[in-house]
Formats: sequence, C-alpha cells, structure tokens
Amino acid sequence: WYVDIALVFSAAVLAAPLGDAARAGLGHRDGVAVLTGPPAAMADRLAAFAAARIGHVQLVLDPITVPAIESLGPVLALLDGR
Repeated sequence: WYVDIALVFSAAVLAAPLGDAARAGLGHRDGVAVLTGPPAAMADRLAAFAAARIGHVQLVLDPITVPAIESLGPVLALLDGR
C-alpha cells in the first residue's frame, strides 16, 4: 500500500486593515501581533508566510465589515502581481 500525503502548514492571522485601533472590539490583550498598515506593507508581511513555506493563511478580520473586506483588495492585487 502506498498513500501519497502532502502536508501543508497554515496560519491564522489577525488583520486590522482599517487600522490597529479597530481591534479593541475583539478584546485582545496587548502583545498580539496584528497585520495592519498600508497595502504594500501588508502584502510584504503576507508574502513572508509563503517564503516560510506556509501554504494557507486565514485572515481573521477586525472589524468584520464590508469596508474591511473591500480594503483588502489592493493587498491581494499586490500579492497577485508577485
């Protein structure tokens, strides 16, 4: 018997694309790393996960709103161009 198994590393990342101050709504403690900043900086930090061989990144948005989701568009566009 032969079973072909591929392992993929994953990460869940707290992201505050509208600014770090928004995370107060989630009640996180100080010291929690938050993905925030201009689109180019966020794209660079997300690309670092790929460089570390992490194949799946789940963004935990704060706030979870339509504007926050839409604000990720430029970040994703920058990642698509890599």
